[in-house]
Amino acid sequence: MHHEQYGKTMKARPQRQRRETAMLVERAQRLMCESRKLLEQREAQLRQQEQFLEQHATIAHEMLGDRAIRATPL
Repeated sequence: MHHEQYGKTMKARPQRQRRETAMLVERAQRLMCESRKLLEQREAQLRQQEQFLEQHATIAHEMLGDRAIRATPL
């Protein structure tokens, strides 16, 4: 009987390891998906910031150009 129990535990161990491995893989996949979403959000924020800076740099450049033209004696 002792050998029978030992055989069952030996079979149960790989099954438990497979379940644990499957759970870890699922968790890793969820984390990767979440990380990908966060990265995409961050990239979108950076693109918006770049557009904002480009627009305001153009406006500032135009304003400085207008001042330089007005300050130039005729």
